[in-house]
Amino acid sequence: MTKPRMKPLILLLCLMLALPLTGPAAAQDTQASVPGFRVVDSSRLELVSADVTVYEHEKTGALVMTLLNEDTNRTFNISFRTPTLNDRGIPYVFEHATLGGSRKYPSKSLFFNLVYQTYNTFINAMTTDIMTTYPLASLSEDQLLKYADYYTDSVFNPMLMEDESIFLEEAWRYAMADKEAPLTLAGTVYTEMQGAYTIQTDAMFNFKKTLFPGSISGNSYGGHPRHIPQMTWEDLKDYHDAYYHPSNSLTTLYGKLEQVPAFLSLLDGYFSAYERREFAQADPGYAPLSQAVQATYDFPVEASSDTTNGAVVYYGFLCPGATDEDEQVMDLLTTLLNEQSSVFQQEMKKQLPQASASVYYDNTTPDTAVVFMATGMNADQAPLFEDVVNQSLAHVKEKGFDERAVEAVAAATRLALLLTTENANVGPELLPSIAYMWTATGNINAYSEYVDNTANYVAFAQQGKYQELISKFLSDSPVTALAITQPVPGLKEQQDAALAEDLAARKAAMTDEQLDAIVAQTAKMGEKEADDSAQYVAQLQAVTVDSLPVERRIYDITDTTGEDGVRELGISAEVTGVGQALLLLDAAGLPQEDIHWFKLYTDLMGKLDTLRRDNADLAAQMTRYLYGREMRISVLSGEHGDECHPKLRVNFIAIDEDLAPAWDLVYEVLFETSLEDAAKVRDVVSQVKTALKTNITNNAYNVLIYRAFASAYPGFAYFNYANFLDYYAFLEQAEALLEQQPQQALDKLVQVREALRNRTNAITGFAGNPDSHAANQPARDGFLTRLNANAYEPAVYSFPAIPASEALVIDSAVQYNMLFATYEQLGMEDYVGSLDALTGLVSDAYLYPLLRDQYGAYGVIHAATDEGVFILSYRDPNIVETFDVYGSLAEKLATGELSEDTLQGFILSAYSGYALSQGELAGALSAMVNHADGRAQQIMLDRMQQLKEVSPEQIRAYSALYQALYEKGLRSTAGGAGAIEANKALYEQVLNPFSVKDTSGADYTDLSEEDWYYTAVRFILDNKLMSPADETTFGADAPATLGEYALSLFIMMGGGGTPEEAIATLSGVGALLPGEPGEVLTRNQIASQMGTFFTALGGDITAEELTALSGISDADQIAQGTETAFNFLLTNKMMNLREDGSLAPQDNLTRAELAQILYVLATAQ
Repeated sequence: MTKPRMKPLILLLCLMLALPLTGPAAAQDTQASVPGFRVVDSSRLELVSADVTVYEHEKTGALVMTLLNEDTNRTFNISFRTPTLNDRGIPYVFEHATLGGSRKYPSKSLFFNLVYQTYNTFINAMTTDIMTTYPLASLSEDQLLKYADYYTDSVFNPMLMEDESIFLEEAWRYAMADKEAPLTLAGTVYTEMQGAYTIQTDAMFNFKKTLFPGSISGNSYGGHPRHIPQMTWEDLKDYHDAYYHPSNSLTTLYGKLEQVPAFLSLLDGYFSAYERREFAQADPGYAPLSQAVQATYDFPVEASSDTTNGAVVYYGFLCPGATDEDEQVMDLLTTLLNEQSSVFQQEMKKQLPQASASVYYDNTTPDTAVVFMATGMNADQAPLFEDVVNQSLAHVKEKGFDERAVEAVAAATRLALLLTTENANVGPELLPSIAYMWTATGNINAYSEYVDNTANYVAFAQQGKYQELISKFLSDSPVTALAITQPVPGLKEQQDAALAEDLAARKAAMTDEQLDAIVAQTAKMGEKEADDSAQYVAQLQAVTVDSLPVERRIYDITDTTGEDGVRELGISAEVTGVGQALLLLDAAGLPQEDIHWFKLYTDLMGKLDTLRRDNADLAAQMTRYLYGREMRISVLSGEHGDECHPKLRVNFIAIDEDLAPAWDLVYEVLFETSLEDAAKVRDVVSQVKTALKTNITNNAYNVLIYRAFASAYPGFAYFNYANFLDYYAFLEQAEALLEQQPQQALDKLVQVREALRNRTNAITGFAGNPDSHAANQPARDGFLTRLNANAYEPAVYSFPAIPASEALVIDSAVQYNMLFATYEQLGMEDYVGSLDALTGLVSDAYLYPLLRDQYGAYGVIHAATDEGVFILSYRDPNIVETFDVYGSLAEKLATGELSEDTLQGFILSAYSGYALSQGELAGALSAMVNHADGRAQQIMLDRMQQLKEVSPEQIRAYSALYQALYEKGLRSTAGGAGAIEANKALYEQVLNPFSVKDTSGADYTDLSEEDWYYTAVRFILDNKLMSPADETTFGADAPATLGEYALSLFIMMGGGGTPEEAIATLSGVGALLPGEPGEVLTRNQIASQMGTFFTALGGDITAEELTALSGISDADQIAQGTETAFNFLLTNKMMNLREDGSLAPQDNLTRAELAQILYVLATAQ
């Protein structure tokens, strides 16, 4: 699922992949003449040396674009405009279901079979907010043609239209291991979205719903987990009929293709079955805003989660009537505002230093919008963020952008254009970007025009275009939306409890026959279907293993050591006017207690002022001179991985004339960063800590992998200690030290910096042509002469031991389960190429059918690396069941059938990964780093040969490997507090860096058995109807709010969600008097609310006499019309008199009193 925006991730990766389309191409032989098509446009894409031709299918109007050049990584892509009509995730589920078999290839498992058993470099499908796209690539044109037939048949003739089981597998279904087990929900997309629906994702859709009320653009194309179960099989089939039509498609082909007529003929065979249709992009529910609005939304996290700086804030400007020229200016304006040198980013550092912010423009929505987004802040800081944006825009409107900053971005853009082919997967990234721009605009040339526009940075600045646009749309009472999404501790447990209660009720209402059917269906989902997929794999294979050449680019690397003792590596690269530089400064002399200060120092680089310039100017210079820069810790571990050589790594790309200022700028950043302002340093520390927490939570599987490797290898132990959980703990301490003893912290950073200002044991590298080498040499030498040449003793390390089994608690609704073992544990000497075929086979034949199809995990990663072999389940609802699957692999592999022909497919798939070449400079950089680490290039050729020679007998013999992996391997899980707590006996150690807790049964200082409200509060907490105030208190005496009451009531009725949703739902059926979630309730108001609730239920709470009110001194203060409700509440012990015997109807209702009301309501007969 890709985040929707004008410049989505895939578009950013491909930003500069093309020069402008410059008119008709002179050569006509690239235009295939094929019956059924006519040529409607032709041009030249110079940067990738491609002749571009656009064809229109005469019968249906379907568009086909070919981009022909010498790139052997050939690519096919077919895309459809797919609007998101609701929050059920229909576009994304259909993308999954499409590849579940087709009329011509009726095999549910064929897609993954092709991934693992054919000669491909890329096979995937992607859904965005406005389109679904199906790209694939191969180094063989014959193979690509067969893939094209498979994909085209899949999108037009999916088995889904006749087989409901595909819907049940991919979307959602009931699951139950046996009749005594609880009823649960499963499904590939349902499970995935439980993990993917982060607060960032939720905030994006919340914002769109706020700025574009009623528009489909606010709907979740991946599906909200609460709404996915509302989807039906008929919904999917109707969606296919509505949007999967040739007239609604764009097909693109890229690379060295000699069979274009064959591709077009294939497409014509499918397209011609349809009649031409017109497709309009309608959004009938959209009601444009006429004034500024603000909304706050709650996001569920586990109780006691640290929600500091956890909010996500969007602030967007509506730009109705924006022209194409306006959007061109918006594109470059937002890019300039995103630069760290911009007044916007600099003001963010000053006023919201712990936050991270970005800006983009979106033309995929019903009205164009300019959108600012920030993370790492608290909800109450949203007005300040709004002020920062408005002040920054006012500044640019008055003064424009700094001329040097604009020129820096323009220069970086020109360099990016030169480096197009550095990406190994140009086609798979370029073609979806072309399709996305076409979908957004309806213009087949939109992508090339988008790239053309990047030449206008300086011109627009000189012409005042940026100021004009701000005046037109972004100032003078603009129409805006401020949308705040805030994490609410305990809300996740409430929603989980509500879902569990709802499912239990559904189960209770089912017949034995229905329960038996669910149990049978659950078991069936894990069975490998006998669909003869082998037949179709063989039919779709176009390459044989014997035909694969054992060849790979081997770089000629010079390796010398100068009189200064610095090791110098060099590679001659076939590029003109640009080179890749590498610097490795030795950090082995830093003791273990300084490692985290070392890491912090690298995080500070580029974020503070230097002795020469302020941070805004520095950011502009880094953009201008240090393209693709990295400044980070790197650890060389030697040929066998048993060494530990920490380095400060710097690498960058620069054009020849910029190499001297680039090296000088590296020196300035590394050794002249100003370390005198503790407040600025503390601000960066806060920002880094917030970002690290988000990274660990959202990418916990990476932490598991690094910790597993760290358990066995000293280099990984250093890297893991420096970067993840231990570093987070250090940042908390560093924040305190910078507050309490700032000079001590600053002195430590200076000490680390001076230790790194040393050329002893340094390594440099450079890749470029002879002219580039000549330009680099004096610049590199000048840099090194400014460093010290001090001797030092290498430090000795003793990092915290990592146990054989551990769990990591994070805010998550799903788990990640890992099993890892070294080659020594597996009884092997080293990594061999045959393992690549093995891991592909085990993934395809066993792991995916069991973990994904039967148990509902979204995916699994199984790989052999230089460090060992691991299996990692991804977005997995289970723990025990997953490790049981891992334990079954040895027997399955030993007893399973495996023919030579089947094995050949797995070899082909793995081989393509070796054969795909890197870009010239990217490959050279990898070669230099590997050479410095003692890793020979020849080893890759050896593995390619080993891979080609593997036999079925060798594969079956690897069953012992899986037995050893299961018995000796390290086991780890990352997941939610409740799941970890329920399985804690499996682990030697449970890590909880963010203090996420499962609160069932917890003790609170304001809750004792002597309290009159004890039973009620304990019941409310145990049933997740309310959340505690914090880790230690329930908040018994705190005032209760309308939002708390409404959500608790809604959960009791089987609902869930946010307080806003509860208020909207209950008030919509007349069971609640509406209001704001934060509105504090009085006792009068709760009586009125309860009267409304019982009336809506059809209940009668009247009484002949109001006996409960007699004798109460302040009964006259009861609000008119609530006397009957008060009498009912008192009679049924839902409300108590105060200690002085008064009713106190005008006093605030306490949380303890609300708990009592809810308790009686929930338990009354």
